[in-house]
Amino acid sequence: MKRNGIRAATILTSAIPFAASAHTGHDTYGFLVGLSHPLTGADHMMAMLAVGMWAMSLNASGSKNATRAIPAMFIVVMAIGALAVMSGLVVPFVEVVSFIETGIAVSVLLLGMLLVGGTRLPLSVTLPATACFAVFHGIAHGAELPLSAHAVGYTLGFLFATTLLIAVGGALSAYARRHSNARIALPVSGGVFALAGLYQLMG
Repeated sequence: MKRNGIRAATILTSAIPFAASAHTGHDTYGFLVGLSHPLTGADHMMAMLAVGMWAMSLNASGSKNATRAIPAMFIVVMAIGALAVMSGLVVPFVEVVSFIETGIAVSVLLLGMLLVGGTRLPLSVTLPATACFAVFHGIAHGAELPLSAHAVGYTLGFLFATTLLIAVGGALSAYARRHSNARIALPVSGGVFALAGLYQLMG
């Protein structure tokens, strides 16, 4: 099944519009812009879907708190990272853009590999890993604007979109596990995510 999943993932990855991972500039900021930000980058979108899939997968394998703990950790740490960079508490983004983009790509790659391998890790390992993944995405979101009157709506917007994407990923994972003919969807999706992350690293 995993081998077939990797083959299918290779085909699907070729169809992904990776140009979408280059976020467009925003002239105005607010809830709707924040809402759209995770949806306009393939890297953010895939990472958040993967987090939801991974959390539900771990929950199904016995980690009963995974469906709540993993998404909560991702969302909270992402918000902290975003607020930190908005407040100027980290190195200016222009000086670390390559590092952040690499971190995002690595998070997509590793999450994909976890799904392909059906990896079952304890929460004591999973939660710190989730926090590491989230901080890169949070800094990338927060770097879009300084802390201002627009920041509250913008932050609520991208947090809402993130929550929605994670929930969709969890729902897809739950559906796949209930239907034997759809179980290949998890390794296939993981393969797509892993290949996409690798593509970004090599780009």
